[in-house]
Amino acid sequence: MEEEKYTVLAKTLAGLEEVLAKELKELGVENPVIGNRAVTFESDNKLLYRINLWSRLALRFFRHISSFEIEKAQDLYDGVAVTEWWKIIGVDQTFRIDNTITSQFFNSPLYAAQLAKDAVVDQFRRRFNRRPSVSKEEPDFTILLAIKGTSCSLYLDSTGEALFKRGYRIQTVTAPLNEVLAAGILKICGWNPDLPLIDPMCGSGTIPVEAALMGMNIPPGYNRPWFAFMNWPDYNKFVWKKIKEEIFSQQKDVNLQIYGYDISRRNLDIAEENIRQLRMHKDISLAKADFLQLHPPVENGMLIMNPPYGERLKNTDIQAFYKSIGDTLKRNFTGFKAWIISSDIDAMKSVGLKTFSKQTLYNGKLECRLHGYDLF
Repeated sequence: MEEEKYTVLAKTLAGLEEVLAKELKELGVENPVIGNRAVTFESDNKLLYRINLWSRLALRFFRHISSFEIEKAQDLYDGVAVTEWWKIIGVDQTFRIDNTITSQFFNSPLYAAQLAKDAVVDQFRRRFNRRPSVSKEEPDFTILLAIKGTSCSLYLDSTGEALFKRGYRIQTVTAPLNEVLAAGILKICGWNPDLPLIDPMCGSGTIPVEAALMGMNIPPGYNRPWFAFMNWPDYNKFVWKKIKEEIFSQQKDVNLQIYGYDISRRNLDIAEENIRQLRMHKDISLAKADFLQLHPPVENGMLIMNPPYGERLKNTDIQAFYKSIGDTLKRNFTGFKAWIISSDIDAMKSVGLKTFSKQTLYNGKLECRLHGYDLF
């Protein structure tokens, strides 16, 4: 029997929409439609389970429940009440309403969320004389209320904790790179496991770890014990078990050349702990080094760096620092493709090298530039 199909909304970071759509196609999605920080597509439960496990570039996946038009606040209550929530949420379970709202009908998103919550719990009260509880922390179900103008849509979160939380990060450094962003950078840069990779300012090791996971074809959700879809009434644990078992046959035994350096011993200790947690200490080489004196251990390859900026540089002359980065690349890394991501857009101009690629990305809410340089 063919599984029920429904629309899924995949959320990602701004700038990663196209690479996410490409990744989803590789995972079996047909005809993904690119939106703003989002990709939509048709799915069934089996495919939704798989992409939650395997996607490196999505933050969350939402199952579409319903859409309707509103002309006044009461329309929102009525529209939410149409869905038979008691068939989805158990009376003893918990839920939460998240919202994304730009509408002339609601100056306060909290009021809209309250109306939606009332529509859900009133339905339970009428049917059972009891109601599920609202929980802001780790609810069994999260309903996403999306209102734009007069259009309202309701979604059910299939993911739970955001997918950038891979489970390998025991400790972190100041201003860490989001894991989804790190994986997105690797995809945009065109890195592949045959190419030596150097991260000369590796911090807690996010770029090297994401590269190793990618190179060995280990799903980023491998360490996650739970996804929100496991609470759904139609959750099929046998299908999920089969998808998990397929992981081992898809892993690749490759000889990776991944090198991480940092000037801070503390950063390297954190990176080593994170890498050991994943048992990847044989696949990623770490060493303490000042980038300005660094000579690569290989003749050519790819270099990706996220230099410090702003508060992290304290009293350093940032323009001079970024100029010295450009000078070091030119002097010591001939034959490499180099990529720099930074939120200090002015300082990036001081690198002084000709770019072959420029892209705007976001590390959380922080606007960044990713620049590519050919070092002939």
